[in-house]
Amino acid sequence: MSKKVKYTPMIEQYLKIKEDYADALVFFRLGDFYELFFDDAIIASKVLEIALTKRSAGEDIPMCGVPHHAVNPYLEKLINKGFKVAIVEQTTPPGQGLVEREVVKVISPGQVIDDGILNERKNNYIAAISLGEIGYMLAYIDISTGESYLVKGLEKKEVKDLVLTLEIKEVVLSSEYDLDLINFLKDSQVIINYYSNLDLLNNKLVNDLDIESKRLASLLINYLNEMQKTPLVHLMPFSVRFKDEVVRVDYLVKRHLEIFESNTFNPKTTLIYWLDKTSTAMGSRMLRYWLNHPIRNQAKLEERYEHIEAFSNLRLQEEIKEILRYIYDINRIVARISTSN
Repeated sequence: MSKKVKYTPMIEQYLKIKEDYADALVFFRLGDFYELFFDDAIIASKVLEIALTKRSAGEDIPMCGVPHHAVNPYLEKLINKGFKVAIVEQTTPPGQGLVEREVVKVISPGQVIDDGILNERKNNYIAAISLGEIGYMLAYIDISTGESYLVKGLEKKEVKDLVLTLEIKEVVLSSEYDLDLINFLKDSQVIINYYSNLDLLNNKLVNDLDIESKRLASLLINYLNEMQKTPLVHLMPFSVRFKDEVVRVDYLVKRHLEIFESNTFNPKTTLIYWLDKTSTAMGSRMLRYWLNHPIRNQAKLEERYEHIEAFSNLRLQEEIKEILRYIYDINRIVARISTSN
């Protein structure tokens, strides 16, 4: 019978943290580097194409690391490959004894706030799904901008279509209640998080929602607050969308029409390439949202046409474009400030 290895106190500290974040790569702060150990090191060294070394810690264990001041390119590569990363920082100053450490945030494909990792012209959504009395409900949030939406009364096919259309990266579920849906999410390479905190919130984000909608929205917000280790005070109240407010164009039709994605990997064949002449990232994201949700309401359509007509003056267009050159991505700046990123 093999003898149990007695690891060093620091590695024991790492293993204790890793137990709570088994589905994430743990970036463990050690001086000027984030170090990864054991299987995390083996995986990260291959994906990031960095050297895999060893550390003596009661026995030799696999190790690799990246400099903390240049971590974003490495995080971006891991996020784009679908990995979840738990960032562990030193929470007490170096001195005698073991430095205390704890997870300060989790970064995953649907939970990115850091500048330089996100596509500035696209939203980045994480969602929660549940089955209610009148059909499926989908709540989704972009934590990098604070935008929060909820759609209810959906058929399962419509839920699947929205997941693909909105390019939702992660989904939070309270249980494994629908194996068909779960298999679809896995096949679509959407990260599934099971979360059981069903405490109802009572704040401005959810107070205008009915009880079923509030339950789903609370599930998603509670999960995000726990993962980010801080209340996300920049989130906006949920905007409820009804499926009959928009023209339904399913994902495969959009693919066939090359509205956002090129079938030949040439962006110039897409509609968005020729339409998106916006001057700001916020405008570009709004245009994408409008194209994904073509409205039926005649009054709202006529209002948009009036706005377009008002900007038909070329001189006015140029003056406004010049002003917009100096407008930063306010929503994402606010998100980074509120989360100390």
